[in-house]
Amino acid sequence: DVSGGEGDAGLIEVASGGDVTITSTAKLFSNASSFGSGNSISVTAGDATLGSGQGVLMTAGIIKSTGGSNLDGGGDGGAVALSASGRCQIDSPITVSSGPPYATGGDVTINCGTTPGDDATITGQIDATGNGSEACGGTIMIDASGTLTVSSKLLAGGGVDGDAGEIDLDSGVMLQLPGTVDVD
Repeated sequence: DVSGGEGDAGLIEVASGGDVTITSTAKLFSNASSFGSGNSISVTAGDATLGSGQGVLMTAGIIKSTGGSNLDGGGDGGAVALSASGRCQIDSPITVSSGPPYATGGDVTINCGTTPGDDATITGQIDATGNGSEACGGTIMIDASGTLTVSSKLLAGGGVDGDAGEIDLDSGVMLQLPGTVDVD
């Protein structure tokens, strides 16, 4: 937990030359309060500079990098970057929402695999919402070399007077989308 006070939150970086597993009891928090913004959380499996360059990423714990909340203006959501040279199983809820009343939701980037057999499955909700009437939604980008299956909610909406965010889903083989994609 590298959450901040009135300033911005701190940075979390996890990297392995092999597999990375974030268990259900883990909490990766980089939240801000008041005017502060969330910071960056980065998790990399299969970093070639650290080991074999072959790695699977499995997450189940809570990942949050949210902006602070203040009546005079909130902080922006942070950034979460998850990557693996192999397959990904993302069961973690990921939240990079902004604080109200006007700020911008954060960014979530998930990159999985280098070959068509490296599938990615997303079951945890991803929330890059801009909270507040004048807030703007954030960005969610998910790329899989193999089949990409999203069975959760992906949220990147903004406020009634703000702009909607962006959600991009790319698959090298097939996209399966039984979940919800919402930028409203």
